[in-house]
Amino acid sequence: MNRRPKSSCPIGADGSGPGGFGPLRFVPRSKTAILGLVTSKAGALKPAAGLQRHLGEAAAYVDPQQLCLSPQCGFASTEEGNFPSEDE
Repeated sequence: MNRRPKSSCPIGADGSGPGGFGPLRFVPRSKTAILGLVTSKAGALKPAAGLQRHLGEAAAYVDPQQLCLSPQCGFASTEEGNFPSEDE
C-alpha cells in the first residue's frame, strides 16, 4: 500500500474472509481505506447496525478517520446479473 501513488486504498471486503480486517494495519497514516461493505448482490439493504459493527471492527486496525464506507465494486455475482425489484 505504501507504493500505491493514490491517497486511498479500496478494499472490497466485509471482514468475514481470511484475516478479517487485519490487513488494515498496513494502511499508512497518509492514506484512506475505502471499505466496500455495501453489497449490490442482494436487493435487501444491510442493517445499519451491521455496517457500524464492521466499521468498529476495522477501527481496531486503523484510525477511524482513515475509513470510508462504499458499495462493493461490480454489480452482479452471476453472468445473468442481479435484477432487484423496484421496491429494492
